[in-house]
Amino acid sequence: MEKIMVGILSLLYKAYFFLLFTVTLVLFYPFFWVTLVPENKNFRLAFQLKRIWARVLFYGSFNRVRVEGAFPQGQGPFIITPNHSSYFDIIVSYVVFTEPFLFMGKAELLKWPLFNIFFKYMDIAVFRQDPVKAARSMVKARVSVREGNSLVIFPEGTISKIAPRLRGFKPGAFKIAADTNSPIVPVTFVGNHKVINVNSWTALSRPGKVKVCIHDSISPKSFEKEELRELSEAIKHKIESKLYGS
Repeated sequence: MEKIMVGILSLLYKAYFFLLFTVTLVLFYPFFWVTLVPENKNFRLAFQLKRIWARVLFYGSFNRVRVEGAFPQGQGPFIITPNHSSYFDIIVSYVVFTEPFLFMGKAELLKWPLFNIFFKYMDIAVFRQDPVKAARSMVKARVSVREGNSLVIFPEGTISKIAPRLRGFKPGAFKIAADTNSPIVPVTFVGNHKVINVNSWTALSRPGKVKVCIHDSISPKSFEKEELRELSEAIKHKIESKLYGS
């Protein structure tokens, strides 16, 4: 009986979160449209609006956060590489990271009603099933970084179904960092998969306190391009060092 009650409460929490997400997105959408769609786009203002929206979602769904570490000052743009265990990771990113950044995310997000405005006009969609379009996304990312924009890239490529354990890392984030000589900032998200568990609707989800560990940056200048695998493993080790037992 207890398991049934916990399951019902978990389902209700997910339904509440989805409703909060939808209603607030509809309310914020006109402001996102005004800042992103016209020719005189204002990315910085759009970013601040996304931060406000994220905070409404985060605290409106009864969560708290503890942050360890901080970004180095005056060394950006950065390639920010968090672990990926939940869609909640995106919300937490906007709550914690105060300096403007762009997301690289799967092209499937272009199919999400209303939410797709971000990947049409601001963030970078990655077409994983189309090598030509995927290469164009990488070029767009490099150009964006050279223009001074930090990027958030989940090196696992998708949400880990074995969270909190990590999936294997894909090389894209590290190639961009090496090509643009941008510092990599590894980030460990702890507990996000417990807030919104996306493995199934019946998977246990509940509000709580999450932790974000911002590690010291790593310069790709110390790695040759043929050593990107070593760079990837170094980043993965840093993320894992704070992931378990927390």
